[in-house]
Amino acid sequence: MSTRKEDECFCSQQHVIAPAEYPPLIHALITSPDAFPHPVQRPIRVIETQSSYVLLTGDFVYKVKKTVNLGFLDFHELWQRKEACDSEIRLNRRTAPDLYMGVVPITGTISNPTYV
Repeated sequence: MSTRKEDECFCSQQHVIAPAEYPPLIHALITSPDAFPHPVQRPIRVIETQSSYVLLTGDFVYKVKKTVNLGFLDFHELWQRKEACDSEIRLNRRTAPDLYMGVVPITGTISNPTYV
C-alpha cells in the first residue's frame, strides 16, 4: 500500500459505492479509525479505481491494491501487489519526493486490520 499526503491528491476517475458494498477489509478500515497510526478525518472517503481503493483519511492517503487480474495487469498474488506499490513509490518519488512516503503493510485480521 502506498501512502501520500491528501492535499496534493487527485484522481481522474471516481466510483462511489455504499460502504456495505466494500470488500470486508476496506469496510473494516473505513469504520475503524484506530487502524491508522495517526488521527483520521471522519468519514474516511474512498475512491475506487480499476485496480485500487484510495482511502482519504485527512492528512494522509492510502492506496490499497485490489486482488485482480485484468489481463494487462495482474495483482492476484500478494507479492505482485507489493511489487506494484514499490514501483509506484519509486517512480513517483522522482517528481514528488515529499508526497510519496512509502509502502506499509496491513496487519491484523480482515475484521480488525491495522497499519504498521
